[in-house]
Amino acid sequence: MTFKNIVRDLKSIFLLLVAIGFVGCVPPTEKKSLNDADQDFNNPIARRMYLLQQEQNIDSLLYYMESEDLMERFCATRAFGSFRTPKAIPAIKNILLDSTKAIRKEAVYVAGQLRDTTLANDVVALFQSDLSQEIDFELNKAILEAVGKIGNKVHLSFLSSSKPYPKEYSLLHEGKAMAYYEFALRGITNPDATKEMITFATEDFSDETRVIAANYLLRTKDINLEDSKFQLLQALFKEENPHVRMGLSAAVAKTGSSELIKPFMDYLSKEEDYRVVVNAIRNMGAFNYIEIIDLMLSFLEHENTHVSSAVSDFLKQNGQTSDARFYLQKIPNIKDPLAKLKLQGAVLGLYDQFYPKSRKRLVKELEDQFKNEQNPHVKREILAALGSNPYTYESIQKLGLKDSVSIVQSKATEVLGDVLLTYLPEKSRSSNRYLAPIIFRYLQEAIQSGDAGSISAAAYALSKYDKQYLQRYVPDTLFSTAYNKLDFPKHLEPMQYLVDAHNHYFPEAKMELPATDTRRSYLKSNFSDFNSNYTAVIETSAGEIQFELFVNYAPESALNFIDLSEQDYFDNKVFHRVVPNFVVQAGCPRGDGYGSENFTIRSELSPAYRYLDEGYVGMASAGNHTEGTQFFITHSPTPHLNGKYTIFGKVTKGMDVVHKMEVGTRINDIDIVAVPRIN
Repeated sequence: MTFKNIVRDLKSIFLLLVAIGFVGCVPPTEKKSLNDADQDFNNPIARRMYLLQQEQNIDSLLYYMESEDLMERFCATRAFGSFRTPKAIPAIKNILLDSTKAIRKEAVYVAGQLRDTTLANDVVALFQSDLSQEIDFELNKAILEAVGKIGNKVHLSFLSSSKPYPKEYSLLHEGKAMAYYEFALRGITNPDATKEMITFATEDFSDETRVIAANYLLRTKDINLEDSKFQLLQALFKEENPHVRMGLSAAVAKTGSSELIKPFMDYLSKEEDYRVVVNAIRNMGAFNYIEIIDLMLSFLEHENTHVSSAVSDFLKQNGQTSDARFYLQKIPNIKDPLAKLKLQGAVLGLYDQFYPKSRKRLVKELEDQFKNEQNPHVKREILAALGSNPYTYESIQKLGLKDSVSIVQSKATEVLGDVLLTYLPEKSRSSNRYLAPIIFRYLQEAIQSGDAGSISAAAYALSKYDKQYLQRYVPDTLFSTAYNKLDFPKHLEPMQYLVDAHNHYFPEAKMELPATDTRRSYLKSNFSDFNSNYTAVIETSAGEIQFELFVNYAPESALNFIDLSEQDYFDNKVFHRVVPNFVVQAGCPRGDGYGSENFTIRSELSPAYRYLDEGYVGMASAGNHTEGTQFFITHSPTPHLNGKYTIFGKVTKGMDVVHKMEVGTRINDIDIVAVPRIN
């Protein structure tokens, strides 16, 4: 370690000592107040600042961050939370010391969003540690969360070794939990942080703190829960909040403790919330297979298809080939046809290159189902099942790539790409050298097809695969020729993957996306839209869903959705993506997730809403400012999406419909209801 690094870390330690209460910290004087509870677009300053944000007029925004007007400073600061630019870092350092609390808080959020570690010490220094004084707990909470996004191991060490806050300081606990969670998302953890998160999840803290802690236990890898296994199990038994139970069930499963199997299995067999069961099943691989397989197989007949699908995934990863025929015997008892296909795929994956007769028989069954099937979404699932075994690549090419429906072709390409990325890396060099060129020829065919979805799937796989096995097979014009036939920004996603693939194989001939801005903007037109509250009423083949639109927080996203709905754009489109206990997603003009229109809108990221509950409606994207027509609805809290995906609404009615959706659920109509806002 260099002297410079030692000094830097010592400075970090000192500043964190300040933060945790060893030294008093005097906050800046509050000169004026500013109500940041709402972005009032009836205010001309708010409108003007938001237009600058959408235009990414960095110089003007930096200028207004030094304005004497509170609203101008506040809005100009908030703008940088939605996009990253190193030009904002010096200005954020300055405005962190602003005399107005609301502006300081906004600057702290932006510091975290910028993900620049040089801002960590500036943020930590703002922490108001003397709890005997009147302090801003909301600001302290924001500081803790931001430190989790940009702090280092030293910050985490001192934060986790500090004296716990008194229980009545719920906002500080929530901030600390979010800090640990954000650290973990970046792969930075330690035993003390995990121990405190277990305490947060299992004891009497606020629901927000406990949900964050439960998600930490759910999503964080390689944490040791052995010493807390009985504490976690007992907490699960008495927990009433399903959003906490989801994390606790995953944590208990992660322990892999044989002492917990019987009471845990008994509990799961009675659990009524499918999300809790799904999370447990996904982590059951830590247990002894023999001791849990009977319960796993019984869950194949669960009334909720998401549970049976999760079991199929479990068997694909953890099943035993010798038991495969017993798995197949369960198929007649499974109600949902898509769940049956997933189980067939799991068994086919277990056969691998062994049991050739059984494998050929099952492949023949799936091929026959494909030939007799008319629904393209079911055909896609059949291809996914076939793709569970890499030796079916000829069937996938023959059936899928030759199909007349584009979304079936794209799925076939996606499945072949998975062979490169998930199967071959685990095999010998000889297997890679033999199979990779064969799969490449099929992917080359997909890239030359001109179909945006097939191009996306093929180029993505080739951009991630070890090029040593394919370098001599890839023509130097393959990606550029396909690229030149696409339209920007309608084909932004396949163009980006083509650029990545080209630069992967030919780094000396750098390709870049066009710099043209074809963004759709709504804010330059009629601001009377902000005088009403809006509700979207979605009629689907599974039932009705209603959600409120956050026009004053994500105006471009909300107005874009309203505009498309009033044009009947979403009518007859399907929910093409359903991930159990995560999201349902719709709005793709193709129906496979690879479609978009000839415009984009900006990302709108704000601290006003976070994914700490079920039913949030967010914009799907392929990166910052690539949003367009696709949106998703969450099944449960998903805090790992915070600050990355625009939230523009929340379900108020029909979450039961969201939970029972399957791939292919159709949107019949969307009606927008506007109610004038009472000022």
